Amino acid sequence: MPVAKQAEIVPAEGKLGVLLVGLGAVSTTFIAGVEAIKKGFAQPIGSLTQMGTIRLGKRTDNRVPLIKDFLPLAQLKDLVFGAWDIFPDSAYDAALNAGVLEKELLGRALDKFNGNQTHAAKYLDISRKALRYRMEKFGLSRKGIEDEEELDRSEDAHLK
Repeated sequence: MPVAKQAEIVPAEGKLGVLLVGLGAVSTTFIAGVEAIKKGFAQPIGSLTQMGTIRLGKRTDNRVPLIKDFLPLAQLKDLVFGAWDIFPDSAYDAALNAGVLEKELLGRALDKFNGNQTHAAKYLDISRKALRYRMEKFGLSRKGIEDEEELDRSEDAHLK
């Protein structure tokens, strides 16, 4: 039997497209999880490629690098997603409808930008109108505007 040559694994370069069939709860959970990790909102808990290790040599050698450091994999920042579904919803809308995204994500983005909705929407890659709609849906306060109005009301009440 001929001896097989060692395979050469070429490092990943550029973007890696991930095409998903359907935008249900599973697909949108995957997309939302990766995007949350990319934005620093979450850790890649359960991701073999990001947190898993590989043992090299004997157990006593104590050589257990992370898989992502051992193999030249595409980085999470290079993943881009595409999807096909019979429903016309965007991935964001499908994730919200499936209950994948929670108001905490929107709240964190708003907190990151001190309530600035324009910056938070841009950071989340949605329109400001979509952000405002979701804020209303989840009962999130319109930081800045509502706080100012409440402050004005309390000052007026205090002066009376």
